[in-house]
Amino acid sequence: VGALIALYDRAVGFYGSLVNTNAYHQPGVEAGKKAATAVISLQLQVHGALSGTAQSAEGIATTLNADPEAVYHVLSHLAANDPAVRVSGGATPGQDQFSKV
Repeated sequence: VGALIALYDRAVGFYGSLVNTNAYHQPGVEAGKKAATAVISLQLQVHGALSGTAQSAEGIATTLNADPEAVYHVLSHLAANDPAVRVSGGATPGQDQFSKV
Protein backbone atom coordinates (compact mmCIF):
# COMPACT_ATOMS: atom_id res chain seq x y z
CA VAL A 1 0.00 0.00 0.00
CA GLY A 2 2.81 2.42 0.88
CA ALA A 3 4.46 1.87 -2.52
CA LEU A 4 1.17 2.63 -4.27
CA ILE A 5 0.79 5.90 -2.37
CA ALA A 6 4.38 6.85 -3.18
CA LEU A 7 3.78 6.08 -6.85
CA TYR A 8 0.66 8.24 -6.88
CA ASP A 9 2.57 11.04 -5.15
CA ARG A 10 5.28 10.91 -7.81
CA ALA A 11 2.72 10.83 -10.61
CA VAL A 12 0.95 13.93 -9.26
CA GLY A 13 4.25 15.78 -8.91
CA PHE A 14 5.36 14.76 -12.39
CA TYR A 15 2.06 15.78 -13.97
CA GLY A 16 2.25 19.14 -12.20
CA SER A 17 5.70 19.76 -13.65
CA LEU A 18 4.41 18.87 -17.14
CA VAL A 19 1.64 21.47 -16.98
CA ASN A 20 3.89 24.00 -15.17
CA THR A 21 1.92 23.93 -11.91
CA ASN A 22 2.90 23.32 -8.31
CA ALA A 23 0.63 20.35 -7.60
CA TYR A 24 1.09 20.73 -3.84
CA HIS A 25 0.19 24.43 -3.58
CA GLN A 26 -3.40 24.47 -2.34
CA PRO A 27 -4.49 28.02 -1.41
CA GLY A 28 -8.03 26.91 -0.50
CA VAL A 29 -6.74 24.62 2.25
CA GLU A 30 -5.72 27.53 4.49
CA ALA A 31 -9.07 29.27 3.95
CA GLY A 32 -10.85 26.02 4.81
CA LYS A 33 -8.85 25.65 8.02
CA LYS A 34 -9.76 29.21 9.07
CA ALA A 35 -13.45 28.65 8.28
CA ALA A 36 -13.49 25.36 10.20
CA THR A 37 -11.83 27.02 13.19
CA ALA A 38 -14.53 29.71 13.22
CA VAL A 39 -17.34 27.12 13.04
CA ILE A 40 -15.83 25.00 15.81
CA SER A 41 -15.44 28.09 17.99
CA LEU A 42 -19.08 29.03 17.37
CA GLN A 43 -20.16 25.45 18.13
CA LEU A 44 -18.41 25.56 21.50
CA GLN A 45 -20.02 28.93 22.33
CA VAL A 46 -23.48 27.72 21.29
CA HIS A 47 -23.14 24.49 23.28
CA GLY A 48 -22.14 26.54 26.33
CA ALA A 49 -25.11 28.89 25.88
CA LEU A 50 -27.66 26.05 25.80
CA SER A 51 -29.57 25.38 28.99
CA GLY A 52 -32.53 23.32 30.20
CA THR A 53 -34.83 26.13 29.09
CA ALA A 54 -35.81 25.96 25.43
CA GLN A 55 -34.48 28.85 23.36
CA SER A 56 -34.66 29.85 19.72
CA ALA A 57 -31.59 30.06 17.53
CA GLU A 58 -32.17 33.79 17.21
CA GLY A 59 -32.25 34.21 21.00
CA ILE A 60 -28.98 32.32 21.40
CA ALA A 61 -27.44 34.27 18.51
CA THR A 62 -28.42 37.55 20.19
CA THR A 63 -26.82 36.41 23.44
CA LEU A 64 -23.60 35.44 21.62
CA ASN A 65 -23.68 38.40 19.21
CA ALA A 66 -23.46 35.90 16.33
CA ASP A 67 -25.18 35.32 13.00
CA PRO A 68 -28.60 33.69 13.66
CA GLU A 69 -28.40 31.51 10.53
CA ALA A 70 -24.97 30.15 11.49
CA VAL A 71 -26.22 29.50 15.04
CA TYR A 72 -29.29 27.68 13.66
CA HIS A 73 -27.09 25.40 11.54
CA VAL A 74 -24.83 24.65 14.51
CA LEU A 75 -27.86 23.90 16.70
CA SER A 76 -29.35 21.62 14.06
CA HIS A 77 -26.06 19.75 13.84
CA LEU A 78 -25.84 19.46 17.62
CA ALA A 79 -29.46 18.23 17.87
CA ALA A 80 -28.76 15.56 15.28
CA ASN A 81 -25.48 14.36 16.78
CA ASP A 82 -25.49 15.12 20.53
CA PRO A 83 -28.06 13.17 22.58
CA ALA A 84 -28.00 15.89 25.26
CA VAL A 85 -29.32 18.53 22.83
CA ARG A 86 -33.04 18.50 22.09
CA VAL A 87 -35.05 20.35 19.46
CA SER A 88 -38.79 20.92 19.56
CA GLY A 89 -39.76 21.79 16.03
CA GLY A 90 -41.92 24.73 15.22
CA ALA A 91 -43.86 25.41 12.05
CA THR A 92 -40.80 27.20 10.63
CA PRO A 93 -37.07 26.94 11.39
CA GLY A 94 -37.31 30.29 13.16
CA GLN A 95 -39.76 28.77 15.64
CA ASP A 96 -37.61 25.75 16.54
CA GLN A 97 -36.64 25.66 20.21
CA PHE A 98 -33.39 24.09 21.43
CA SER A 99 -32.44 22.93 24.92
CA LYS A 100 -29.87 20.82 26.72
CA VAL A 101 -30.90 17.86 28.86
